[in-house]
Formats: sequence, structure tokens, C-alpha cells
Amino acid sequence: MSAVANSNATAFVTINDAGIAISDHRGLCETSPAFALAENGSLVLGDKAKTSARLNPRATYNRFWQQLDQEPLNRPAAQAQSHADIAYFHLKDIWQRYLAEDAENAPEEVLIAVPSYMPKTALALLLGIAKSCGLPVVGMVESAVAATSTVQTQGSSLLLDISLHQATSTEISNTGELRLGSTEILSKQGLVKLEDFWVQMIAKQFLQETRFD
Repeated sequence: MSAVANSNATAFVTINDAGIAISDHRGLCETSPAFALAENGSLVLGDKAKTSARLNPRATYNRFWQQLDQEPLNRPAAQAQSHADIAYFHLKDIWQRYLAEDAENAPEEVLIAVPSYMPKTALALLLGIAKSCGLPVVGMVESAVAATSTVQTQGSSLLLDISLHQATSTEISNTGELRLGSTEILSKQGLVKLEDFWVQMIAKQFLQETRFD
């Protein structure tokens, strides 16, 4: 895996809604959190949407990768009709920014690392979305296997993965070859809830130190 990922002709896309990432032989090239904001008939994506999320929460979407499906949205999201549509616009935006960095050396192939809890229906949608965005996908791999393949381990290992809305652990065994074990959801609260807690604590401390009667 590491030899393939280091090839100049290969890009590596990691699906984690805390930050969809694209890397290649240069290292990490692009990352974008799974936030989308419907504003003035268009979608603001990634960091810009995350920055404005608290100002306009009803127009903000951040579950479109975790709940990747084609069910109609409860409320309009500009030109997007489903979570799959928003994921398409998000991935397309990241991919175009990645290509713009070195347009003359576009990768010939892409490997996608996916979380172990992603259902088969979502994986099929992901492949369709990636191809629609122009990614030359040649394979998919579990994120836990991809992460473990880059380090030397013996016996069993446990990979902890924290996303926007949950935290999971995945068992990996190495007895000459990597084997994927069971995945357990440790918490259904992820980075979004953690950041909410930080904001509440900061706001409370701010009031205590600056208010006057």
C-alpha cells in the first residue's frame, strides 16, 4: 500500500467527514470538513461553511457523508436534492482544488480509503460520485487497513477513528498479513458535540470574566 501511495501517478482519497483528504507523493494536499451551507441559491463548502455554521444552523448540512443516501432532503440545499448530491459537490470542489495545484501532473489512478462502518449501499454511491467528479478510481480499502499498513505492527492493534458524529474502534491483526477484525461504535457523539461543549465552556467563562451588573 505504501509503495502504491508514493507513486507519482497515484492519489489517495480518505473519507472521514471531519476532513475529506487528498494526498499523493507530496504528502497531504487538500482537506475539507464535511460542512455545506445553502446561501443565495448556491452551496458554500468546507471550511467556509463550517465558519458560518453557527450563524445559520438551519441552512447548514454536516451529515451528508455519514448518511450518504439519495433520500430527499427535509429542506432545500440550493441545487442539491439529497445527501448524495451534497457529497458530490463537496468531493468535486476538493478534487478541482487539488488538480489546480499541479494541473500538468494529474494522477492516473486514485485509491479511496473508507471507514469500516460505511454500508455497501453508501460505498456504491461513493463510487458513482467519484466517477462523476472525474476521479480515476482503481480501488477501495478500509481506512483501518490503510493506516496500519504504513506502520510496523505485530499481533493485534486497535485503530480509533473520530469523525464529526461518532467515534469507532477497529481491530487489526498482523500475522504476516493484515486482517480486519470487528468494528465497534464507542460513541455516537463525535467532534461536533465536542466543539459544541468547548463553545459553551468558552462562552460561560467569557460571561463570568467580563459581565457586570
